[in-house]
Amino acid sequence: MPPYVQALRLEKDTWVQLWPGPDRVKRFTAAPGDLIVMNGTYPVAGADKLKVLFVRSGAVVGLNVTELDEKAEWFNEVTVKVPAEMESGNWQMIVRTTDGGEHVVPIPIRILRR
Repeated sequence: MPPYVQALRLEKDTWVQLWPGPDRVKRFTAAPGDLIVMNGTYPVAGADKLKVLFVRSGAVVGLNVTELDEKAEWFNEVTVKVPAEMESGNWQMIVRTTDGGEHVVPIPIRILRR
């Protein structure tokens, strides 16, 4: 069973739902240094078994994932920090397990410098 991301938000912002349909947002915007929180289903023992890839033509940025709240009863919210040197533009986000399962987030992630 692959991971599945249901919603995204910045650390101090509201959730952006990723359900299919006409009301789904067209993109998610973040800036270098932002913490992106992902709510979903992660069929692994812990966040150390997940990786996030930001992919676009000619570039792949692989990032480690951390659990938002290690004391939470359910393992369903993980975070990734956008690197300070991340280039601006649209990126495809892929959440991958160490055993090869993956989920492609269905909207582009737009990185904009502030």
